[in-house]
Amino acid sequence: MSGTAGVGKTALAVRWAHHVRDAFPDGQLYLDLRGFDPDHEPLTPAVALTQLLQALGTAPKAIPPDIDTRAALLRSLLADRRVLLVLDNVRDSGQVLPLLPPSGTVLVTSRQRLGDLIARTGARALPLSVLPAEDARHLLEAVLGSETVAAEEGAAAELARLCGHLPLALRIAAANLGASGEPEIAELARELAGGDPLAELTVDGAEESAVTTAFGVSYRALPEEHRELFRRLALVPGQTFTAPAAQALTGVPHSKANQQLKALAAAHLVERYTPGRYRFHDLLRSFAAGRTLSEDTKAEREAAERRLFESYLTTADAAGRALIPHFLRLPREEPAGDPFADTDEALAWLDAEWPNLAAAVEHSAEHGPPSSRGISPTRSAPSSTSAVITRSGSTPRRRRSKPHAAAKPGKHKPRCT
Repeated sequence: MSGTAGVGKTALAVRWAHHVRDAFPDGQLYLDLRGFDPDHEPLTPAVALTQLLQALGTAPKAIPPDIDTRAALLRSLLADRRVLLVLDNVRDSGQVLPLLPPSGTVLVTSRQRLGDLIARTGARALPLSVLPAEDARHLLEAVLGSETVAAEEGAAAELARLCGHLPLALRIAAANLGASGEPEIAELARELAGGDPLAELTVDGAEESAVTTAFGVSYRALPEEHRELFRRLALVPGQTFTAPAAQALTGVPHSKANQQLKALAAAHLVERYTPGRYRFHDLLRSFAAGRTLSEDTKAEREAAERRLFESYLTTADAAGRALIPHFLRLPREEPAGDPFADTDEALAWLDAEWPNLAAAVEHSAEHGPPSSRGISPTRSAPSSTSAVITRSGSTPRRRRSKPHAAAKPGKHKPRCT
């Protein structure tokens, strides 16, 4: 069972274990491996084996000194027994493999997908996402009472949205409301909407939000190059991103950028939206934005954004030349190779990318463009990106793009043609 920090993995595992306890007459064992504990180092397999053996009644003096013999003893004690072993908060596959018994059932929870464990043992993968809107409402009702939530139904739905439907964030928000004596859901929703939700989601005046702390542990567990990509992805003005965008933000080769995106998805720090396309959970995007402001210099951020916008502009211009070759354009150096084999491929790219292109144009109009080789994207973009996003009736065939799921409600929905 895997999912991002605060999604409720442990709560679900414990609840399920209690529900099926009769199916395991020989007992249940629970062990927190502290894989992503902000206050403790992860348990080593040797320590974890010692704790499990002691829980099974092995005297401390009878526990073997080396890890292989401890693992063999654990397997012997659990052989042919119908036991449920819950291994919670696992850091990686290496931490859990020595603990697996020869029989019984093992439930593993982790912020990592643990693909190696799945491949080696045939384990079933159960990825957890954030709560549906109805379940988020039920969680608020459980803490605040159904009457309180019903009295501010619209505000409660907005509060759940601002919390990203993340159980941890919802519980913190509900706890703060419950502690106030007379909960005012609308007031808290306004505070979250008007500021930084991560900063507001604190309990009892803590210096750092529990959500921020949880995200921070996952972030620090990444290799440096993955941390760099994670925080730079917050610079994308649109809602989704692909390997070419990741390549532009970090300057690494395309294949490596693709591998890094897959690693971030395996760590549940980004989510796979469609094949080859990823997006942030809202609170994780806010966290990543804070990281790039803290850890990247202004020059590094501007250079990454400049490369991203140049990538958008170059590819959109190539699509425009393929679809509307006769359209008047400002002078611009053409790329060495054509990224599109035909007009269908150019249209498919535009169908997928128009929300990001529109967001990039709006961002440049509001904040000013990152200059590149003396060419200003705010001057070039309307003659290349805007033409292929909004112009109709000038291409080999007409085609209306499907509204993007991540597009903001009420925004103008451009049409690819």
